[in-house]
Amino acid sequence: MNEKAEREYVTTSSGERKRYYLEPVALIFNEDNYYLMAYNKKYPKRTASYRIDRIDRLEVVEDSIMSPKAIAKIDSVAEFTEQAFKMYGGEPEDVVLQFDRALVEPVFDKFGEDVPMMPVNDDSLAATVHVQISPTFFGWLAQFGGRMQVISPAKVVRQYKKHIQSILNDVEA
Repeated sequence: MNEKAEREYVTTSSGERKRYYLEPVALIFNEDNYYLMAYNKKYPKRTASYRIDRIDRLEVVEDSIMSPKAIAKIDSVAEFTEQAFKMYGGEPEDVVLQFDRALVEPVFDKFGEDVPMMPVNDDSLAATVHVQISPTFFGWLAQFGGRMQVISPAKVVRQYKKHIQSILNDVEA
């Protein structure tokens, strides 16, 4: 949508509306919206989600059969929902967080109570969590200030620092 609330479409290099050929995997309800979780054989390692109310010109192919790869995605609906809707749109990554002991509850709330934690010292713990690296993840992390940090991998530490620096640069501009 643009600022006039007009629908905008992804287009091909020739200017035509891009068509997506997908295999539906699940219907997900999140924050008052329904999403289609789908598999696309062009991108077999990814799973996509599309807001149902924003889909235009949906066409169902009769007598189509789900591929084994699409069927395999059914088992990951809960994990996909956790990642895609709580830490939007980035590359999945295992990240080690170090945080104050007082932040155990927010970590459990975000990543589940089965996240193993280990003491770093008397005041802090560490946990490895699976997230999608994105501005949403960085925003969640930033709310805790210096009480929670990314420890590894180094590339995510650099990305987070760059994200925070870009915010500071925008404020100073």
